[in-house]
Amino acid sequence: MKTGITLFIIGIGMLITLIVVSIKADWKIDQHFMSQATLTDRASTIESKSLHMTLLMEGIDKEKISGHNAYWLETPDNSYDSNYVILKEYQQRLIESLCMDVTSLEYQASIAQLSICKVYSSLSVIKSIWYKEHYPILWNWVGGLLWLLSIAILVTGIIYWIDSSISNGW
Repeated sequence: MKTGITLFIIGIGMLITLIVVSIKADWKIDQHFMSQATLTDRASTIESKSLHMTLLMEGIDKEKISGHNAYWLETPDNSYDSNYVILKEYQQRLIESLCMDVTSLEYQASIAQLSICKVYSSLSVIKSIWYKEHYPILWNWVGGLLWLLSIAILVTGIIYWIDSSISNGW
């Protein structure tokens, strides 16, 4: 019975820890730069998009992120540098669009094309690298394994606890 209770408490403790750390990490990354990505996408004018994209890039630059979104099997696709260049090109296109006449068809087409969704995969790689560097227990498959391990320990504890209780006559 003690084994079951111990495993149950460990499982609950791990789950609570993962939840608290996840909330803190999500809040930090939003505060540092990801909220600017959302605002860039929601903005309806090139000026506003450009402002939020500049703040996004400044936030990324302050984090001093580097490396790959992998511990091994590194590729240009999961490289910080390659994805950063794509975001910079997007920012440059926004800046170039600032010179357009807001009443022109060219300007309207530019706004439609300049959705951050087009560069979201690059932003996603940078976000994942940020997690790898700042919260490795939440990063990618590592985080998934820890969640599964926590749940497995919790369920094992419950099974042991119930089995011991039944064996001892409740």
